[in-house]
Amino acid sequence: MENHEIAAVFEEISNLMKIIQDDPKWTFKAAAYDRAKRSIEGFPERLEDVARDLSRKLTDIPGIGADLAKKITELVETGQSAYHQEQLAKVPRSLLDLLQLQTVGPQKVRLFYKQANVQSVDDLEAAAKEGRLRSLPGMSEKSEENILKAIETFRRAAGRFRLDTAYETAEILSAWLHDSKAVEEVTPAGSLRRGRETVGDLDLLVTGRDHSSIADHFVKFPGIASILGKGDDKVSVKLKNDMQVDVRLLDRSAYGAALQYFTGSKEHNVALRHRAKGNGWTLNEYGLYHGEKLLASRTEEEIYAKLGLRVDSPGTARKPGRN
Repeated sequence: MENHEIAAVFEEISNLMKIIQDDPKWTFKAAAYDRAKRSIEGFPERLEDVARDLSRKLTDIPGIGADLAKKITELVETGQSAYHQEQLAKVPRSLLDLLQLQTVGPQKVRLFYKQANVQSVDDLEAAAKEGRLRSLPGMSEKSEENILKAIETFRRAAGRFRLDTAYETAEILSAWLHDSKAVEEVTPAGSLRRGRETVGDLDLLVTGRDHSSIADHFVKFPGIASILGKGDDKVSVKLKNDMQVDVRLLDRSAYGAALQYFTGSKEHNVALRHRAKGNGWTLNEYGLYHGEKLLASRTEEEIYAKLGLRVDSPGTARKPGRN
């Protein structure tokens, strides 16, 4: 299980605690899950590798206590958390879709659910159109209008973009990034590089000398509608056409590993990690390792070659000598 998947489970547990509020202590527990989620997202290694290494402890990771370490181990071993499933059973699953709406957090979801019997985005839309939300605490007629706009945006963003649209967007953004003298190389990854018929999010891998100045330059792109996140190694934005773009800022030494990781499908990457594990190695977006020793990272070709594979096309590989 990938770090982002574990982080997503913890985020959902936190949101469920805030919505359900069965226990007064859950405010503090929810905050602990939020801290752990942020720590996991920023952790440079796969938690699954740490959990399976008897010489290491998950509790050494900032924000991970004994209870959360047990839940991570359970997720790694079984693919799910019993505690997570227990909380999910307490509310309609569709209720969590409301959290995807702009300006709607867990407290508002609880308000809509408890006082307006809203259980889905469709329910919320109907309640807003009928004027049933404005009388709720903290709500107004303007709030209802904002809710309806957020639902419209959510439904547009839930779709995918044609390959030609994604290519054109990638070319425009690449040209903009290259206007920064700090940028060395820009490469589209993800489903665009794999040549899928449609693309959801657009991933751009960028190498350069000064990540901070590159990030500052990128967020000035006039086609950006909102900045979702901005850090030392990643910038996420929503464009005015509702496409989300994730710019990964990389060191040149790890470029090949990142290109492989962010191009390959989930199934492809899982297969490669299992192959690496069979040799006693670990593979992540930073490189192929034997313990602390770096075996390959600069190019995709050297990573696949080390694993006994050759690159046929972006994101795919096969054993040498097989047609």
